[in-house]
Amino acid sequence: MPLPKDELAALKRAVGELGAVGRNLNQVARAANQGARIAVPGREEFKAILKICEALRDHTKDLIKANTASWASGYAEDTP
Repeated sequence: MPLPKDELAALKRAVGELGAVGRNLNQVARAANQGARIAVPGREEFKAILKICEALRDHTKDLIKANTASWASGYAEDTP
């Protein structure tokens, strides 16, 4: 059984957000490795990145829990 449309959309958004964070980090790392002078992110930027990652983690965990509960209740209903 495929994921419900809302759950699939939430997973796609989470993957997209993680991809954006990863691309940005890769750009910073590439510039630093090439000897470019880069502005070091400050405390607030790191806090923002951490907050985004924690929110994505929490939303994904909630989605997995909801999906697991849905599968468990569906399985129980199908069992004689």
